[in-house]
Amino acid sequence: MIEIIQEMDRNGNLKLLLKRGIISIKTVIYYEICLEVDKQQRTTRKPRLQIITEVAEQFKTSERAVYRALKLFSDENGHTDTNTGRGPAKVC
Repeated sequence: MIEIIQEMDRNGNLKLLLKRGIISIKTVIYYEICLEVDKQQRTTRKPRLQIITEVAEQFKTSERAVYRALKLFSDENGHTDTNTGRGPAKVC
């Protein structure tokens, strides 16, 4: 699912669908949360729990909401591919 959202983000359709009310703001926020968790996992050596806690604070939400976002955008194997060229990252 994250590949679809990324494609819509790249071509500008994500903002259009958000403005029209077809995609909820919650979906967009969850997408941004997943990208931030993935970015921190790739660039830092922090433990996963610390990353989740910091992202929750950054987005002013609960850790549970971060876990829900990661689950929403993960495949059946618990992987989220953010299409960064390094393959899927295990985030769930």
